[in-house]
Amino acid sequence: MSRRAGRLALALVAAAIVCAAPPAFGAAPQVRIAGNRFVDETGQPMRLLGFNAGVGLEYACVSPVFGPTYEATLSDGPIDAPAVAAMATWRAGAVRVTLNEDCWLGLNPLKRTARRATPVRPPARAAAGRALRRRYRAIVRAY
Repeated sequence: MSRRAGRLALALVAAAIVCAAPPAFGAAPQVRIAGNRFVDETGQPMRLLGFNAGVGLEYACVSPVFGPTYEATLSDGPIDAPAVAAMATWRAGAVRVTLNEDCWLGLNPLKRTARRATPVRPPARAAAGRALRRRYRAIVRAY
């Protein structure tokens, strides 16, 4: 893995953790990265214990996902309020939500139909990329 890809992966994991719901016992800690460690607001190393929320946000927006919901969502799993409420009962201190760089940045948008997904070509590519970026980020924030 390249150094840039490693940093991006770490940043995406950190973003997912920071966006996680606060633990039931109080406010969420302020997590940041120092070197190769997660640290709290005082700079003390943190050990994050939790689980992976495999909802498909890392690939569903760029791979051809077909079926009755192919246009309705950019995820492959439940990201609604009941799913989040169920996860909250597990009382984890961290939840890993994997993201996709192309979707976050609006790169390589696809046009989907019921039968296939094809790359969007210029001149519509820039507008489609902005729309993908806005939609993907809104879904991640809402989740």
